[in-house]
Amino acid sequence: MMLIKKSSVAQFRNKAFMTYSYSYIKYGYLFLIRKIVETKIKEISKMDNFPKLLTALLFSMAYALLALFLFNTTDLLSCNKRSFKLSEEDTVLEYTPEQQTVRGQTLILPPTGGANFIDKKLARGLCRRGHKVFVLNYNQPNSVVKDLGIHDKLSRKVFESVNSFLETHPHPTAIYGSSLGGIYGSAIFSYGMNRSEEYPTFSKVEAFIGTVTGGPLHEVLTHSTTSDVKKQRKLRFKTGTYKNIQAYQESLKAAIDIDPLEYASPSDDVLLFISTQDTGVPARTQFNLARAYQAETEKIRWFGHAFAITLVGLTKAGRISEFIKSSFDVGEEHKDKE
Repeated sequence: MMLIKKSSVAQFRNKAFMTYSYSYIKYGYLFLIRKIVETKIKEISKMDNFPKLLTALLFSMAYALLALFLFNTTDLLSCNKRSFKLSEEDTVLEYTPEQQTVRGQTLILPPTGGANFIDKKLARGLCRRGHKVFVLNYNQPNSVVKDLGIHDKLSRKVFESVNSFLETHPHPTAIYGSSLGGIYGSAIFSYGMNRSEEYPTFSKVEAFIGTVTGGPLHEVLTHSTTSDVKKQRKLRFKTGTYKNIQAYQESLKAAIDIDPLEYASPSDDVLLFISTQDTGVPARTQFNLARAYQAETEKIRWFGHAFAITLVGLTKAGRISEFIKSSFDVGEEHKDKE
């Protein structure tokens, strides 16, 4: 007969009590937030000529806030966090769950500006679901320059950083990226599928999840409304080199070799969150990428670029977790058959 120590029973009882107490507090807090938001919206909506857009914005913000607390904290696994230097310029944030229940690792590539609270929130959300997660905070030089070759230089720099990471962490990897991070992530994943002789480590990337990620890159750069890209275009047009926007796009096309779309081919291991109202990475370029991969997609129909990045990062950890687990499980089955 197996004896159970009283201390173990007490620890279990205390942990269960804390878990249920936490749940009641959380749901009570959510209920309170919902009531406050509903009351405020009713008050504002009674004003004359109140814009419908603002009403929708308030509803969406309320939804994101509620989902943030409700869906990203349901799993109470704790995570250990540390940072380490990958190189003189690049830092990696590592999130390790108390019990890793998902094989492999997830690598998050941030958008322009580097790792932010949204990337870190997603990393914690995945970690609490049993994933080991890394956020690669790569140093990005200023891209607002006249030289069209800067885009390949920046891509190569990120390629080298990811290559260094995978050399020291040679495990099955899922890459998540949003905006520019997703453009890099798509190129890395497609190189791993169809051009692994150049970067053999990229074959370790078994799944790709992208938010507001599109291609071809020359089309994104020609039509993007993000502030940095607009400054870039303005600076380049001042040179008088380009007669019109079509000539500029053709010049970009000739100058860019590394493209998220070029080596993309149908894959069951790609999930794309598409913002149908996006002009930062124009929505049509996001659909281009989805068609090339024949990817699983989820459409976000409100507000555009920044909203989609925020919504996915704060509320879709569970969805992304399930997709990664599914991709890794299928990959393991294929290896077993071989």
